[in-house]
Amino acid sequence: IAASTEGQTALEMIQGALARFSRDQDCVVQAQQAIKDVEELVGPPEASASAPPLAGITAIASGIQHTCALTAEGGVKCWGLNLYGQLGSSTIGAIGYSTTPVDVPGFASGIAAIATGGFFTGDTCALTKQGGVKCWGDNSAGQLGNGTLGDSSSTPGDVTGLTSGAIAVSVGGFHTCAVTDSGGVKCWGDNGSGELGDGQTCGSRACSTPVDVIVPAAGDVNCDGKLNSADAALILQYGAGLTQSIHCQAAADVNRDGRINSIDAALVLQYDAGLIQTLGT
Repeated sequence: IAASTEGQTALEMIQGALARFSRDQDCVVQAQQAIKDVEELVGPPEASASAPPLAGITAIASGIQHTCALTAEGGVKCWGLNLYGQLGSSTIGAIGYSTTPVDVPGFASGIAAIATGGFFTGDTCALTKQGGVKCWGDNSAGQLGNGTLGDSSSTPGDVTGLTSGAIAVSVGGFHTCAVTDSGGVKCWGDNGSGELGDGQTCGSRACSTPVDVIVPAAGDVNCDGKLNSADAALILQYGAGLTQSIHCQAAADVNRDGRINSIDAALVLQYDAGLIQTLGT
């Protein structure tokens, strides 16, 4: 062998052949001996130069198939799957992922916190130092919070109504929630299992803009902020097994005895008629 580089190339070819024909014991033995012969001539393979490790990171968030890091300067770097634009980059290429961190454009600074999520898809949200929330990635259930459904985006966009006033953000499988500086919680995205906490008043499918998480009063089982015969009727139907669910079921046990039945409905009717002044005490 004339040169070390040629020897290294030969060694790599033999190692590749060994991997391809590993089921043939004779080939394995011959390839292993060939590797020894080459290594005696050129030495073992040279270790490739390692890239410097990621540094200056203050927080990290990991989704199912992508990860993002917050830098000390308030910037964001992401890596992993990018099929839905969750890395914040439209230039990853046809392979749809990046094995090394890429900068999220426009986020060199100014970010206070990050959150990632997505159930086999991918979403990323960032909390700005001004209290705004920006999201990017999959939007099949409105989880970007921009009033649209279906169109994924690799560009961070404002969440409707949350350009300020947020202090925390969390991303779930197909929905996202934020804590406001008033102590409230707003959520958006998929609502098929009631995960937005609004009593499904925005619908049982998806809400593409933030809705308030509510705590209904005792007896307000339809979550409309009123106590009347409509609530009593729902309680009776549920107690009789005529309906399997109530939007705000936690409010149905009016007398807090662990059961939902006609007694609870009667209490709601009495309150609506002004015969009693309080419920749920």
